[in-house]
Amino acid sequence: MGVLVARTGRELQRYTATGGREVVGCIPYRMKGGMKQEDDDDRPCTNNCLDEEMEVLLITSQKGGDAIMFPKGGWEKDETKEKAACREAEEEAGVLGTLEDILGNWSFKSKRYDAMYEGHVFPLKVTKELDRWAEDKVRQRRWVTVAEAREICQQWWMKAALERLVTRLSNTKRQIAYVEEGTEKLVVQKNWSCMKEAQKILVTRLSNTKRQIASMKEGTEKMVEQRNWWMKTALEIIVDHLSNTIRQIVSVKEGKHWRDWWITSPTPSGRSRL
Repeated sequence: MGVLVARTGRELQRYTATGGREVVGCIPYRMKGGMKQEDDDDRPCTNNCLDEEMEVLLITSQKGGDAIMFPKGGWEKDETKEKAACREAEEEAGVLGTLEDILGNWSFKSKRYDAMYEGHVFPLKVTKELDRWAEDKVRQRRWVTVAEAREICQQWWMKAALERLVTRLSNTKRQIAYVEEGTEKLVVQKNWSCMKEAQKILVTRLSNTKRQIASMKEGTEKMVEQRNWWMKTALEIIVDHLSNTIRQIVSVKEGKHWRDWWITSPTPSGRSRL
C-alpha cells in the first residue's frame, strides 16, 4: 500500500464570508486494551472514568517547537468536511478509522493573521495505525489519556471539542446501560406475563379436566346403576319364573294326590272305582 502524499498549497482552500480559513480537524481516539472499545464492561461510566480509560492521539507541529495538537488542516473545495477530516488524520497522524458525527464548530483567532478562522471537529474511532504516513518525517504522534491531553493540548477550541467527545461517549455508554437494564426489565415483565397467562391456561385446563372426570364418573355411576337395574329386573323375572314353576309343580302334585285319592276312595255304594 502506497503512502498518501500530503496536500500543499491554498488554491482549493475554502474561506468564510469574512475571509478567514475554514479548518477541519479530528480527535483520533481508542479505548485502552485495544483498538476496539470493550462492550462487556458493565460499570457505570462517567466523564472521570473515561479520563483514564480512553486514549487520544496528539501530534507535534510540522514547524517544530513544543506545539502539541490534534490533526487539523484546511477544508478544500473538492472534498466534504468528512473527507477532509479523514485525510488530515491519515496525512498528519497516520491513522485510519470510523469517522463519527461532528462534535461542533468553533470560531478562533489566527495566531499569524488578523482573521477569525472557522474550525470543524470530528471524532475518529481508530481501527488502524500506519507504520509510514505522509508526514512521518516531520511529525511525531503520541497516545495520551484524556487527562494528559487537557494539560498539553494548546488550542482551546480543540480542548472544548475533546470535552464534548468525552461527554458524548459517557452519555452513550450510560444510554446503552439503561437500554440493557430496560431490556432486562421488559424480559422479566414479559416472562412474568407469559407465566401468568400460562397459569391461567393451566388452571382452565385442569378445571376442564376435573369437570370431564366428574362427568365421566357420573356417567359411569349411571351406567352401573342402569346395569344393576337391568340385572335386578332380570332377577325379578327369574324369580317370577321360578315361582310360577314351583306353583305349577305344586299344582300338578296336588292334582295327582287328588286323583289318587279319588281312585282309591270307595263309592257310596261301597264298590271300588276301578
